[in-house]
Amino acid sequence: MYYPINAYRKIQLEAPYHALTNAGHISYVELDGDTAKNVDAFESIIRCMKEAGIGYGSVNHPVDRDPICGYTGVIDDVCPRCGRHEGEGISMEKLDELRKRYPGVPHFAGKT
Repeated sequence: MYYPINAYRKIQLEAPYHALTNAGHISYVELDGDTAKNVDAFESIIRCMKEAGIGYGSVNHPVDRDPICGYTGVIDDVCPRCGRHEGEGISMEKLDELRKRYPGVPHFAGKT
């Protein structure tokens, strides 16, 4: 279940329980964007966890995978590797070009 809560507030609410549960505990926050685009905010969340006494913390963030070119990372509207939008196809010429630059680009049944 999703519950909209500020990351810092969630940390403040959960932190006191870490001192009481030495057999195991975890707190995590979900981010909806690319942490590399706002490193200061990401670092701020980690510092907040440390200062609040979170013993084991995690920051979950999206990781997308383009099924055509195999790119793994955060994809906003356009794949940074192949330049396609979700649902679009890609020409065989472009796919061959991508395979030359990125050997991990998937091969599909019947195609070489």
